[in-house]
Amino acid sequence: MSLISVIVVLIVTEQAISKQTEDILEQKAVTANVLASRFQLRIADATSALEIAARSEEFASADSLDAVSEQYKGLPIGYEEEKRKIAKDVLEEYDSFETFAFALPNGDIYFVEPHDRQLSLPRLNYADRDWHRMPIATGQPFAADALISTATDHRVIPIGIPVYADESLVGVVVGAMDLENLESQLRSELNLSDNNRVVYVDDKGNAIEDLSGTSSDTYTSIASLAHLQSVKKVIGGEAGHLIESIDSNDILTVYRPTTIDGRNWGVLVMQPVSDAFSTIEFLRNQAYTMLAILIGISAASGYFLISFRINSTLAKELAKANAILIEKERMKDDFLKLASHELRTPIQPILGYSSLGMRGLVNDDRAWHVVHKEAQRLMKLANNIVDITMIQSGMMSYEMTDIKIVDIVQSSVDGIRTAAEERHLTLDLSVDAKCQEIAVHVDASRLKRVFDEILENAIKFTSKGGIRVECKPSQESQEFLVRFSDTGTAIAPEMLPRIFDIFASKSVNDPTTQGAGLGLFICQAIVRAHQGTIVVQNISDGTGVVFEVRLPISSQYRSKKIDAQAN
Repeated sequence: MSLISVIVVLIVTEQAISKQTEDILEQKAVTANVLASRFQLRIADATSALEIAARSEEFASADSLDAVSEQYKGLPIGYEEEKRKIAKDVLEEYDSFETFAFALPNGDIYFVEPHDRQLSLPRLNYADRDWHRMPIATGQPFAADALISTATDHRVIPIGIPVYADESLVGVVVGAMDLENLESQLRSELNLSDNNRVVYVDDKGNAIEDLSGTSSDTYTSIASLAHLQSVKKVIGGEAGHLIESIDSNDILTVYRPTTIDGRNWGVLVMQPVSDAFSTIEFLRNQAYTMLAILIGISAASGYFLISFRINSTLAKELAKANAILIEKERMKDDFLKLASHELRTPIQPILGYSSLGMRGLVNDDRAWHVVHKEAQRLMKLANNIVDITMIQSGMMSYEMTDIKIVDIVQSSVDGIRTAAEERHLTLDLSVDAKCQEIAVHVDASRLKRVFDEILENAIKFTSKGGIRVECKPSQESQEFLVRFSDTGTAIAPEMLPRIFDIFASKSVNDPTTQGAGLGLFICQAIVRAHQGTIVVQNISDGTGVVFEVRLPISSQYRSKKIDAQAN
């Protein structure tokens, strides 16, 4: 083997390793960005809920000041029932809150819901707390740093909203965001295997959330991580990554700041270097092993033949890799065009109608239906982007249970029926009698999303005729088949082999429809996570498309069937 061939092998190997390293860091960076943005949105959403309550007429006055007492740590039960009802409604509607309270301008608690949390308070006055002091000082909502609630001994983020009536301060509405509830939501969204760890810090460097696959949180203390270099950088407003020693282990940390009321909080995605870059070490070891083998073969078989084959193989591999990169770049360009259109399209009517509505110029309910519909479209695009991130970073989680798949299919069909009727399309569901008792081991919500996506696409690309859905077991009864067929637009032959690729969309070739090319990629990832398959083909005469989803039948059902046959 020539020296040039050895050098080429080493260069190609290191380029592959460099690209893999970039991909790993990019995936973690995207995950951190998404988590930071979603945390900011959670705070904003919670703040909006409290602001709506604070602006209600019921909070424009405090009429029972004489009944406030140290004994009850505020008002006794039976007073200000209308305010308490609003507080209960907020707690019921937004389960992010642990408590809802109203404090007077002097810092005394007026009331707390639930009432038993009020009675457990250690004191009446909280004028020294930032959630009371800052909203009064600034006249603006304020999300205070995490603290241990004196009512529940849990870790919470208090959000204070100043309440004014005729420019006079009436008090401060405060909601305590339950961080245990936040962790539960995050654990349902994230896959924390392979020693992945996600940490949220406030502007003081305190860990308000610390999630991993092995640790559990008692929520009765707040740990400071201000000594970590990554935390210093993120609360300083920096974004980036570094490797630092934590508890004698080298940890890769990707960090992203998120702005909360003008202060830098942050999200850190952490993983031991040995786990984060395990695939890279595997690549390097494989390459060097192959190099050693090739050198041995060269010595035994002759210099020219092996050198020619290696160079030929490398040239082919490089050409193949280059073609893949070019295709990915083209698909990304298509996606950017589609995504920009998908973003602008719903935003324009939302901004237009909401602007008119704020001035009292919209009295037609149809306008608000448009706003709601476009907001749903925008939310779907945001959810798709989040799920793409979770899938590519390996952090998508699944809550698997045994369930009758017919129930999931029926729910998806029922959900799309109105849209089919609006387009004058037929929608038929055919269920084999054997399917009624068949169970599958799946995440029902994610599998429903697969069926919803296929049906929504069928509606979108079908202008006349209809959609038919069939459910039946395979002849061997080891798989459950769900077939979706429509009479719509066929998929272009050149698009068919890559219809499940990310950014691939029929919309690129059909400007009358919309789509960012993310849905079917997500569908395939979900089905594969269930050890199933999803395939698509055009109907032979070009009158539509057929999607087939196959899922393994639950082992419990198969064992019951075997027992029944034996008896």
